[in-house]
Amino acid sequence: MTDARETERPIAGAVHSAIVYCDSCERETEHRILKVDPSSVPALAIRGVARCRECRLTHPFTDKPPKMVDVAEVISEGRTSVPGRRSLPEGVRLYVGAGVPAADPPVAILRIDRKDGKRVTEAFAGEVATLWVRVNRGAVVPISILEGRRTRPARMVVPPTTPYEVGGTVRSEDSVLTIVGLRARGQTWRKPGDTFQAEEIQRIYARRMARPPAGSIDWSRSRDSPRSRESSTSDSDRERSSPGTRTTRSSPRFRRADGGPAHHRSAPS
Repeated sequence: MTDARETERPIAGAVHSAIVYCDSCERETEHRILKVDPSSVPALAIRGVARCRECRLTHPFTDKPPKMVDVAEVISEGRTSVPGRRSLPEGVRLYVGAGVPAADPPVAILRIDRKDGKRVTEAFAGEVATLWVRVNRGAVVPISILEGRRTRPARMVVPPTTPYEVGGTVRSEDSVLTIVGLRARGQTWRKPGDTFQAEEIQRIYARRMARPPAGSIDWSRSRDSPRSRESSTSDSDRERSSPGTRTTRSSPRFRRADGGPAHHRSAPS
């Protein structure tokens, strides 16, 4: 048996690794390219042997370049709209609110019209008839700030490629908030480590962790100091607290020596 290290050589163009489907992992993973069939044509398909970096399985592979499709595009910038066309890989998935891959300048998708005439929020490029986009000068990201039972809205404008991660932090209103969820691609992601760029994010859910505890009054109102000692010790009438309801006090009662009933003293006339 030949040692794999002896057959190891880079793919044409000095590419030593690639994303290849692994039968063991049952998904696409990063592979080390060990051997390339010299008879393969890069424009049609590349064949060779690769080793999965996760499960270490060594297996043959065939990598075909993605099929490209032309998609009609309407670019909106301010009050003007410019029609055009864009070439995209057939299998790339597009989302309303997200960016278009490799677009220069960056654009954000406003609407997707499929070839069957339906307007949808996501679709593969091969299904799309027209993309309605706008030039992305900056991503406007809404934020829901969670404070106990209260939720406050906020928003910020950041570069489109700014990454945000569940479990990470975001600065808003001069406060550092902990990200507890991200709304992107039509669902809410809450698993720590889930990461999206700002152009893909529809909303950030963040919790204020700093003291005072979330949901309480922001800061206790400081008590004013008296302007002078006389004012703080004065006996003059002032409303320190409610005086309550005043009632007329009755005359004291006395009991007869013989144990008879008690009588009220008559008030002097």
